[in-house]
Amino acid sequence: MENNYSKALKEVYILLQHVEKETKNKIPKDMQELIEKNMDKEYIFKFNEGASLSEQKFSNEALGLISVLYSKYICNEEERKKWNEFDKFYNDKMKELKKKK
Repeated sequence: MENNYSKALKEVYILLQHVEKETKNKIPKDMQELIEKNMDKEYIFKFNEGASLSEQKFSNEALGLISVLYSKYICNEEERKKWNEFDKFYNDKMKELKKKK
């Protein structure tokens, strides 16, 4: 699992090298340093410059990390509100499912 996590961090690191500086700067420097420090430096992730973000071949772990970074640091207030509503809905549904077991 740790290996997948460090590879996912490398994928996120590579993505951050391809986003606009303004977007990257929304992510705290200490978070960027944590990503760089803990990524698998040997893992080679090929970012396709000709493809859209949704067409990149990110791992599921990287997609989860990207989602968290986006919702916590990058999105605007309106989007953050929607993320929080979805998160609350999801957590409520998970609690319901656990009660049924």
